[in-house]
Order: sequence, then structure tokens, then C-alpha cells
Amino acid sequence: MFCGECQSGRYVHHLKEDINFHIGDFLENCIPENVIGVVCTESLSEDMQVLFGIHVTSREMKNPSKDQVLTSAELSALRRYLKADYDCVQRLFDLNLIDERKYEILMT
Repeated sequence: MFCGECQSGRYVHHLKEDINFHIGDFLENCIPENVIGVVCTESLSEDMQVLFGIHVTSREMKNPSKDQVLTSAELSALRRYLKADYDCVQRLFDLNLIDERKYEILMT
């Protein structure tokens, strides 16, 4: 899954520095009343406006298009690899820190 060293330009840092990397430890001791909201990449503009009153113009990354479809075995392997991330999303939902719409986006 990692295509090289960080400097190579082929390193996929999102697979290492994932959701669990950023908030996994926090969620273990999270007090929901202390969280004002969750900002997601998929709803960045809306989240920033609602939570902070800041207008953000979304910018879409123009990654190279790949028309590759994962096989069921590849998709299953990826889901196993990202299990800790899915667990974090579930925890956010269980703590009522994300709504059903964000939950569905993040879990698919």
C-alpha cells in the first residue's frame, strides 16, 4: 500500500496518518460535552460555516484519475487495514459527535 519513501512522491501518507492516527487516543477519553463539533473533509465548507461562522471556498484536489475498480478481495483487505479508522468513525457516531449523514459518508 505504500509505494515508496515519503520523498519519492509515491508515498500514500493517508494510509499511515489516518483517522485513528489523528484522533484515536483522543476518542478513548473523549467527553462529548467538550467537543463543539467535527469538521470533515467531505463537508468542510458547511462545517466551518456552522461551527465557526467562517466562509470557506472548497477546493477539490485534482488527483490523477484512475478508473481502477477494487476486487472484493482487495476491498476486504483495505477494510481490514482501515479497521481502526472505521472504529473511530463508529465511536464519533456513538458519542453523537457526527450525524447519520456524515456517518454514512465516512463508513462507505
